[in-house]
Amino acid sequence: MHLTQQSLSLAALAGFAEIAGLWSERPLLCRVGAILLALLLLGLLVEFAERARRVPRVRLAVAPISLGDEGTVEVDADNMTAASLRMEYVPAIPLAARGSLQARPLTVPARGTASDRYGLRPLRLGRHALPHLRTRILGRFALAWWPRLIDAPGTMVVRPAFLSSDERRRATTRGVGQPLVMAGSGTELLQLRPYRSGDPPRSIDWRATARAGELVSREFALDQHLEILLALDAGRQSRLGIDGNDRLGHYAHVAARFAERAAIAEDRVGLMVFADRVLVQIAPARGAAAVRNVRDALAGVEAMAAESDLVNAALAIRKLARVRSLVVLFTDLDDPRGTGQLSRAVSLLRPLHQPLVAGLRSAAIGTVSRIRPVRRAQAYAGLAADAYDDAQTDTVARLRLLGVPAVLALPDGYERAVLATYDGLRSRRRI
Repeated sequence: MHLTQQSLSLAALAGFAEIAGLWSERPLLCRVGAILLALLLLGLLVEFAERARRVPRVRLAVAPISLGDEGTVEVDADNMTAASLRMEYVPAIPLAARGSLQARPLTVPARGTASDRYGLRPLRLGRHALPHLRTRILGRFALAWWPRLIDAPGTMVVRPAFLSSDERRRATTRGVGQPLVMAGSGTELLQLRPYRSGDPPRSIDWRATARAGELVSREFALDQHLEILLALDAGRQSRLGIDGNDRLGHYAHVAARFAERAAIAEDRVGLMVFADRVLVQIAPARGAAAVRNVRDALAGVEAMAAESDLVNAALAIRKLARVRSLVVLFTDLDDPRGTGQLSRAVSLLRPLHQPLVAGLRSAAIGTVSRIRPVRRAQAYAGLAADAYDDAQTDTVARLRLLGVPAVLALPDGYERAVLATYDGLRSRRRI
């Protein structure tokens, strides 16, 4: 309970009347003070008795939000009583989001509805329940604010961000995700060139030959559409937070945008999510439907408490992807137990597929290692951070010795590094 300014003024007036009556020896003033104080207490008792009935029904609604975008929570309050309600509430912000916690006023008319909205910015993918709404409601006589915790069920659904129109245009015209075009037996004309000995007669362009006065051959384009399998590690290590999101959230965000770019290039894209066992698997397919299936699956993935089994995941990938594919493995590179499994897993994949391992580097770890130690604990923390960083770098070096491209990047450059490596593999025709 919080007394209003009106209650404090009435209490001060009662006290002043009591003091004035005692000093002036006028009992009437003392009785006036006692009456004012009694009225204040009576009003507070009435408000206390009514506090349970003067609670509106509140609904919270959040439209699906893309990671990195600003979301809006719609607040609808229904007042079933015959008197208007004046209330203040603290925005319900889940742990997986950021937003202002400053109290907001809301007045609900008698037997009516009032609405309000507030913003939040999500930090993690998935479904997140909104916490209880902390409110305080002004009593009937405006003597006190009465706190109330209102259960207003609501869920925030955070999905990976879509490519912007500018990103889609760049991916279509040039840059990452452009289909490889080479000479082949396709149907699209690549170029006209002088006739070379051995060219089949059907390749001769007779009209161009007549114009040029010499034999001219047609060369057709062969688009190389790839098979891509995105494999996400959802084991215990993926629950660790990096820059406000857990690792799995970063993996899923980049994987969803990767799938969208692959669809632009008309590549076939599939998905596998694994921990100690395979959790999700979607066979590679082409087009918008394939991207939608991948995105829907990624929006609902959750990190598991179990240790990841990378070898079992590699065997499952070999069963799912029957033709040569680019396998983008999103996993951690700092777990000593996982490193040995990682080497065996990529060895199982390499005979048929082209693995690409993508791991995350923590900016916070780098900051700790650069701090000049003042106390012994800081020195130990710095040594641990250096060892952590060295283990990741060593893992990347060993993977590259095996002929496996590996990415280790900070979260803000993670997507760019993965796609740049993918583009390099395509340009060198390693896939």
